[in-house]
Amino acid sequence: MILYHWEEITMARALSVDLRDRVIRYVLDGRTRHQAAKVFGIAPSTAIKYLASYMATGAVEPKKQGGDQRSKLTAHGGSYILRRVREIPDMTLSELTEELTAQGIQIHFSTVSRFLKAQGFSFKKKLWWPPNRSDLMCGHGATNG
Repeated sequence: MILYHWEEITMARALSVDLRDRVIRYVLDGRTRHQAAKVFGIAPSTAIKYLASYMATGAVEPKKQGGDQRSKLTAHGGSYILRRVREIPDMTLSELTEELTAQGIQIHFSTVSRFLKAQGFSFKKKLWWPPNRSDLMCGHGATNG
């Protein structure tokens, strides 16, 4: 659930197979996609996509929603990432990505991040901050005064 201007917005669901089928048959009977959109109360782009999908696959069922469908990680890449993170726990996402690139796996560090999160790993921020204010103002080993 997402709140936008204090209104609840939920993720869109796929429209029914029956509606998809009626839109496709309507267009195949000689009418335009825009006419179908008006008659069935859907966006013209939706009717266009329904027809394109039907013409490409012959199916009217919606595609599966959700999941990481873009992932380029193979069993080899995923197992390599897990092994490297266990070997060097403080390795950065950029370093992991560079190593994968060197092995011929072109992948964005955000994909590595999603993979690690799905595997139960979490990111812990390291605070690189002096222990107290005097360390910030004086050299190492000097006294404040």
